[in-house]
Amino acid sequence: MTDTGKTRSKKGATQRERIHQVARQQLIEKGYDGLVLRSLAEHLGMTLGNLQYYFPSRESLVEAVVRREAESDTSELKLLCEQGDGRQVDFERFVSHLVTKWRGDSGRIFGLLNYLSLHNDAFRAIYYEVYDQFYAALVDVIRCTNPALSEAESLLRARVVTALVDGAVLQLGQSGKRKFLREIARVARETVMAGS
Repeated sequence: MTDTGKTRSKKGATQRERIHQVARQQLIEKGYDGLVLRSLAEHLGMTLGNLQYYFPSRESLVEAVVRREAESDTSELKLLCEQGDGRQVDFERFVSHLVTKWRGDSGRIFGLLNYLSLHNDAFRAIYYEVYDQFYAALVDVIRCTNPALSEAESLLRARVVTALVDGAVLQLGQSGKRKFLREIARVARETVMAGS
């Protein structure tokens, strides 16, 4: 690649990242209906055609935002096994972190995906793909935390822990936040460690 090609590629990546960040913020603040490509282009100081060069449709832009959000969670899961040594994985701390994260902006993005998946086949496929990737990463953490479990049992526990975290996000405001969060994290750890 020529120097001009590298410069153009770097500039394109920078522009794509800028679009992504502003779109993510607008999705969080205004929701799906509030993300209008023409308005987004104006906000970014670019033409609609230029924006659509990077993201041809609102759906493709939302998909990119959702996928990046999901990659963040799976990357954090992968780091758990790399940093821990078997049973030393601090699963409770990670569950607390995940509940807190999903109660914030990240949760708004996943909530949007959940809603869109109910009404749109393409987003339904993305929903299943994102959760399958999360389950696979969580299975790895569970297997490194409790190696006695089979792949099938680890997947079942990954789904149970995910349901527990998802539910905790919705219920967290109902009781003493810290105590409830500690209990969720404890139950998640016990779910992973049972039978070891």
